[in-house]
Amino acid sequence: MRRITKRRLLVAVALLGLAVAVPFLWRRNLSPEEQAVVGAWITAPQSEGVSTELVLGSDGHCRVRWLDASGAEAAGMPPWTGRWELNGETLKVDTRPLGGGSIATFVYNRGFYRRGNVWFFAAKDAEIIYSPQSDVVVPMHRTGDHRP
Repeated sequence: MRRITKRRLLVAVALLGLAVAVPFLWRRNLSPEEQAVVGAWITAPQSEGVSTELVLGSDGHCRVRWLDASGAEAAGMPPWTGRWELNGETLKVDTRPLGGGSIATFVYNRGFYRRGNVWFFAAKDAEIIYSPQSDVVVPMHRTGDHRP
């Protein structure tokens, strides 16, 4: 009986080690287009005085924050985290729970849990533009790049 317990413990430790190692071994390399958009992007202050900051990580994760004029997080607007992907010239940022997979899409579309959002951007020539499909076009520039 003691031998079975040791064997189970060894199997559990091996599975845990594999679960920790797989994400590091399964990383995919970013394309040159994806590498060009990795980093922090920000809008100019909008009509309410709030800027939107979008941080795209090289691991596919992202963070969206809303900043007031002082650069601090705007009151009542907590940051959202999620995942991003680039398909051609369309950048998709998905902050829904479960990374926007099929379960998250089902739950979100049925109105059960509406936390998070999906945004689409135009990404071309290392430039990002929010709402490319609407009448209101909001260009984003890299944080620290002080364009008018």
